Amino acid sequence: MNKFDIKFISPPFFSSEYQDKVCLGKIKINDFEESFFSPLSFWTKEKYQEHWRRSIQRMMLNQVANSCLITSMYNPQEANFIVWWLFYRDAKNVHIQNQVLFLQDLVEPFNIQKMYDYIPKRKQYNDEGESISEWKTNILSLESFLNT
Repeated sequence: MNKFDIKFISPPFFSSEYQDKVCLGKIKINDFEESFFSPLSFWTKEKYQEHWRRSIQRMMLNQVANSCLITSMYNPQEANFIVWWLFYRDAKNVHIQNQVLFLQDLVEPFNIQKMYDYIPKRKQYNDEGESISEWKTNILSLESFLNT
């Protein structure tokens, strides 16, 4: 059965590892589950949640081919990277990859208003020819997520 969910599973707390206030989150794609920490120094818990819903709606309502869910966002003027999940849509399915966007690799400074412009074309293999980790779910699972 296809299923998609992303949510926070803890209240905000201070992490000595991150030296920041964070929330523990979890993403679920069918049988795959992964936990993550979202820093709260730049975006609030609510801002992440709003961004996730808006990004999925953007893909579903506008039927665009890709979108992204950021799970680790710092001030882009000071950060080295952003952690995000990239969504690539085809007719009935969405292919999802977890990636790190290294901001120094961009030709221009990262602009939050243009975040979708930084999504690279979908690659299934890295430069060494190895498969890139990717998960697939159907469009209906994203619609179900939006309806919860």
